[in-house]
Amino acid sequence: MIEIICWYETSVSSAAQAEERYERILEDASPVPVRELDGPLRTFVSRLREEAPDARVLELGRAGGERLYSRHGVAVTIPEELAKPLYGIVSDLAIGQNLSIYDREDGYVIGLEHDPDIVLDE
Repeated sequence: MIEIICWYETSVSSAAQAEERYERILEDASPVPVRELDGPLRTFVSRLREEAPDARVLELGRAGGERLYSRHGVAVTIPEELAKPLYGIVSDLAIGQNLSIYDREDGYVIGLEHDPDIVLDE
C-alpha cells in the first residue's frame, strides 16, 4: 500500500513536520463528518470518492452512520497494483485544492508556497 497524507497549509513542510502532521491526524480525538471539514479538504474527500473509489481515505470512526475524518488532514491509501492510475488522480485532486501532499514511502512533501507580501503585477 502507498500512503499519501494531504492537508491544507500555505507553506511546504519538511518531511519531519509532515510526519508530525500524520500523527496528529491519527490521534485526532474529535473527528468530524466530511460536511464539517474545511472547504478544500471537504472537496478533496468528496471528489476522491467519486473519481478514485479504489483509493481509501482513512476514517477515524463513524457516528450516526457518517464517516468521520480529522480536521488536520487525511491519509489516503492506494493499493500497489493500482498505483499508476490512482497516484496521479490523488495528486491532481490535492493540488487542485491547494493541499500539501506527503508521500510517506518516498518521504517527499509537495505543497503550495504563499507569501502574502509578494504581489505580481499583470
